[in-house]
Amino acid sequence: MSCVSPTEWCGWGTLLWWQEFCNYKAAGSGPKPQAMSHQSEWTAPRTGRLKMNIDGSWNIEKKLAGFGIIIRGDTGNFMAARSGCCVDVFSPFQVEAMAVREGLRWAGNMTFSKHNL
Repeated sequence: MSCVSPTEWCGWGTLLWWQEFCNYKAAGSGPKPQAMSHQSEWTAPRTGRLKMNIDGSWNIEKKLAGFGIIIRGDTGNFMAARSGCCVDVFSPFQVEAMAVREGLRWAGNMTFSKHNL
């Protein structure tokens, strides 16, 4: 049995979420995918804007955390995504804050001109 690193886990999680979103959009008014307990329906940004969604995950026993970030356009079109991991994380609030910080850093280094967080 092999272990998956937090970075790989976040990468796969982001990819699976994106596939689920695309399936939902393709189905139109059909059945919605099963939602996770904290997941809500994606809402588009204003026309001409980009939207960045950020989420974190925490392993309490190992004090490890991972995060995923995805940027989409106003029609839901994929623009960019990334993931990462953090060590010595002691609360879910800490990982969410770290994920937002990384998202803002990443956005600041990109050439996109407008973001909705």
